[in-house]
Amino acid sequence: MSTGRVSKTKAIIWVVLMDKKKQKITAGRDCDQVTAGELRDACCRKLRISSDGAEAFAIWICSPLLQIQMKPSHYPTALCDLWYDLLAQFSPVTEKQAKSDQPIIMLMRNVFYPLSQEKMLIQRDPQARYYLTAEAMFNFLTGRYPVEDELAFKLAAIQLKMEGKRCLTSLLVPFKT
Repeated sequence: MSTGRVSKTKAIIWVVLMDKKKQKITAGRDCDQVTAGELRDACCRKLRISSDGAEAFAIWICSPLLQIQMKPSHYPTALCDLWYDLLAQFSPVTEKQAKSDQPIIMLMRNVFYPLSQEKMLIQRDPQARYYLTAEAMFNFLTGRYPVEDELAFKLAAIQLKMEGKRCLTSLLVPFKT
């Protein structure tokens, strides 16, 4: 697993972002001693997210089989070492699936952060807005946010425009089940 690498003086922890980029965080101690709060704050500083904006984010341990949000006092790399036990406890997977699963450490939205504060945050912090939007787009594109057809078409058109692609409006026909 490549979430943390220990040298004699510094620990290097790679954190994956929702825009598919990675952040290299260097700590002055063993990576198992770095808390999720410290890791989140270090990521947010590198990403130029304001200190109050950092509260909108949390460190998560993720894989295709399970995603767990860390409390600021948790130790993410230590929990990665316990990943197979967590899978057995919280996910209905076979032993074969569990053995092939590899968790990664990610910076994602804090699900306990109030939506009203998030709406104010995205007005004043462009970096926080970028990463929150990247996550919302990922969640929409992967079907995690259920939406009505009309809104789905509007969002798809916005996405195409953001990517600089043209679409034929005749292809945007509602799918009937």
